[in-house]
Amino acid sequence: GASATLQYNRTVAYTAAVEWITPFVATGGVSIIKTGVITANAIKSFNPTSPLNIGSGATLANGGFAISGGSTLNVVNTGTLLLSGTSVFPVFTTTTLATTSTVNYNGTAQTVAVKNYGILLLSGSGNKTFTGATTIAGDLGISGTAVALLPNATSSSSGSLTLGGVLQTALGSYGGTGSSATNPNATWFGSSTTGILNVITACISGTWLGITSTDWNTATNWCGGNIPTSLSDVTIGVTSNQPIIGAVGGTCRNITILA
Repeated sequence: GASATLQYNRTVAYTAAVEWITPFVATGGVSIIKTGVITANAIKSFNPTSPLNIGSGATLANGGFAISGGSTLNVVNTGTLLLSGTSVFPVFTTTTLATTSTVNYNGTAQTVAVKNYGILLLSGSGNKTFTGATTIAGDLGISGTAVALLPNATSSSSGSLTLGGVLQTALGSYGGTGSSATNPNATWFGSSTTGILNVITACISGTWLGITSTDWNTATNWCGGNIPTSLSDVTIGVTSNQPIIGAVGGTCRNITILA
């Protein structure tokens, strides 16, 4: 019907087929609501009144195809949008990206749209060219052989920065070797542009830094000087001082160990 919703309620990966018609005209739009990755099989257009919703824990991969034309693109917390090939960000009238949502430009050379991102990942290969100053509430992660090119004379910001899987702990700004950044890096930011990235926090609470020693229960070894509690999600990165839990013991809720 005119107000119908196409809902993907799958826990296994699936490539969209004839059920996702284009243009999609029903005002209920398309919703991805479970953990199975849904991959577009062709260019997808929407009626101007039709939304696209990516739910918690859900992932939509565009398959390298353009997605455009709808009313609202909404990616909630822990939802993920994967953009592959040379594809660009979907063009909708309104875009809402929650603070722990993820957008991953995981193709080759791509243009990075100016949006208020939650978590922004640049993976795959090639230059990821920003079109203007960009705000990233959470982490900017760059991996593979991707290079972030920040436009000349612009200042972007992110909550944290991960380069090649390693959380950066140095304070200050980052950018290419042609910029005035306090932490210039040609590998991840190139050398041809002058834009900078200001990292709002040098690390995320619960991150092991190992600055002082190997003692789990020494506050200065942790981001923000906060020893983890039973409510803390802990990340142990690649550091020279790896944590040792002594007789006092240590607690956390979840722990991630980066190789």
